[in-house]
Amino acid sequence: MPEFLDFVFPFGRQISPRDTHFSGFRYRTMLDINHPQSSACPDLSRSGYGYRLCYNLKSVEPSPARADHPWSIRATALYHGFDTKTGASTWLTVKGSDLIKKRILAAWKDAYVPALNPQSCGFAHSLVTHLVICHWANEYWRWYINFLDEQFHNLTVPILGVRVDEIDAKDPEIRMLNAKSRVATVLAKPQTKQHTFDDEKATMATNDSRSSADSKVLFQFQNIQKLAEIEAKAAEAKRVLRCNKDTICALRDVYFENWSSASFPSDIRDQCQGPFEDFKGRTKAIVEDISRHVHNLENLLHILQVRRNVINNMFAHQSILENQKQAKIARIASRNMEEMSEVMFHIARRTERETVVMRIITVVTLFFLPATFICTFLSTDIIKYPDSNVGGNQSGVFSLDALELFFKLCLPLMAATLALSWIGHRFIRGRMERKYAELERKFQDGRSIV
Repeated sequence: MPEFLDFVFPFGRQISPRDTHFSGFRYRTMLDINHPQSSACPDLSRSGYGYRLCYNLKSVEPSPARADHPWSIRATALYHGFDTKTGASTWLTVKGSDLIKKRILAAWKDAYVPALNPQSCGFAHSLVTHLVICHWANEYWRWYINFLDEQFHNLTVPILGVRVDEIDAKDPEIRMLNAKSRVATVLAKPQTKQHTFDDEKATMATNDSRSSADSKVLFQFQNIQKLAEIEAKAAEAKRVLRCNKDTICALRDVYFENWSSASFPSDIRDQCQGPFEDFKGRTKAIVEDISRHVHNLENLLHILQVRRNVINNMFAHQSILENQKQAKIARIASRNMEEMSEVMFHIARRTERETVVMRIITVVTLFFLPATFICTFLSTDIIKYPDSNVGGNQSGVFSLDALELFFKLCLPLMAATLALSWIGHRFIRGRMERKYAELERKFQDGRSIV
């Protein structure tokens, strides 16, 4: 059957599983003895009468590749041809290990009955082989579902017990801003008791430590990723189990159809009545187990969806509370800024008054600076003036020449000092005005871009 190649292609060395969704069942029946078959080959014990089928099943097996997820879904493809005239059977199994081979050989050894003829013996062995594959496809799903359920509950149960309360007025971060507000109050209003910034820093450090101690991370983003992975694994397992169920049901229906056909050999029907009834009963039990597994996975997916909605709603409510807290923090910060602005306004007024006083002192100092310099210079012994009374009269000490020289030197120097001060003031003022104009232009350009 060329269709068997469709089941072989997904196998091979690969980084990630391929065609995990592919599943199917193909068969061809050739039991009508009134129509000669062209595929007859007596040398190979082929009469051309019988049936051929191929299918694939998937199961979950323990895998040490990942410590956090020690399971892997693996497939087995099978081709079987049975000749009802000669009893010859053809088997092809594709599996990544020799597990199925060992189980089939053990099952054939236990199921061998010498009293049966070759045709009945081959038919009984075929039923046993199919049961081996079907049992393998239903082997570990219970433990895999329990693993997913345990992982799911470990992630979601802790956060479901968290109580989302309303925003607390004694929030550590708000208390820290209130401490800053008290600092602004200290600057704005003088107090009789001496207040230092070290006390406020100590208070803020204490509040910061409380804030770090109160914050507990209960559900991180990586947990949400793990929750999504669990949901994907559960959905994949559900899809695989449904495919297995359809394949096993198709296998059972084909055998029941051939068994009920008038062209089916009566001697096989008479001698294999027990194995066939056992095949029907055990495949029915396997299908029922798979149906229960699918039902459990549907319940798991439903609970997972409900809890994920609850977690999303908790996060949304927590976001609303966080926005309310940030709004309250913003109001406190705004009030603190108002208080600080008021403090800075008082400081600016006081600085302005002190600046006026310092400006008057500077002007007076500049006004008398040349005269002070000249007086200091003339008080030295560098320049001496003779006495105006030649006769030696020492009653007069005033010298007109010295006064004239004083004014000739003092007034130009005073004028030069004031001129240089005025020029320096104009230069510095012009440079500051150009700087402020440039900043204003950049600000206006930024507003226009916005």
